[in-house]
Amino acid sequence: MLAFQTRGRAIADVLRRRIAAGEIAPGSQLRQLEIAGEFGVSTTPVREAFAALRGDGLLVLDAQKRLLVFEPTIDEIVEIYEIRRRLEGLATRRAVPNLTDADIEELESIYADLGELTGIEYVDRNRELHQRLYRCSEMPQLLRQIDALQSASVAYLSLLSAEPAPNTVTPAQQEHRAILDRCRDRDVDGACAAMDHHLRSTQAAIRELLLRS
Repeated sequence: MLAFQTRGRAIADVLRRRIAAGEIAPGSQLRQLEIAGEFGVSTTPVREAFAALRGDGLLVLDAQKRLLVFEPTIDEIVEIYEIRRRLEGLATRRAVPNLTDADIEELESIYADLGELTGIEYVDRNRELHQRLYRCSEMPQLLRQIDALQSASVAYLSLLSAEPAPNTVTPAQQEHRAILDRCRDRDVDGACAAMDHHLRSTQAAIRELLLRS
């Protein structure tokens, strides 16, 4: 049983990254037998992987009982970010007073990496930055809810992180810098305001992307 669970997690991780990178497009159908054949496994770990991705909100079951990659509408993205702003605002408010100097230095290290990354590598490291901060809130139930909502929008974030022009500082970099500066000062209200501005800006960018598509 453990072997199946381990395989299922591994398959889910591969599919999650493919979805985030846009290699599996939103709206695509995933079939158990095809995935099982690709990975050389039975359908049991594939079912487990699909269940994990449904739990993340990355797969949805349509009226014909087909498993499709989540394809949010503009209204759904707006809703996701409205909820994220409130949950991540709470996580930031609870985290900042608990930050140690070691926490700040680790956040700065992740931030420094972001300037060198694009695409899915940027998305993964960006998510790590947020999660590293929120972990200091010491609210595991809240973190699980935030993680699920982040998963629901991850495929669109990778499209926003294309190669920037040389020697430019992106709006997201400026926003992360503002968040970390407020965290370093232990400015709770300032950090919450900077986080809210960052999430609003990301929401607007994804909405514009969907309007153009």
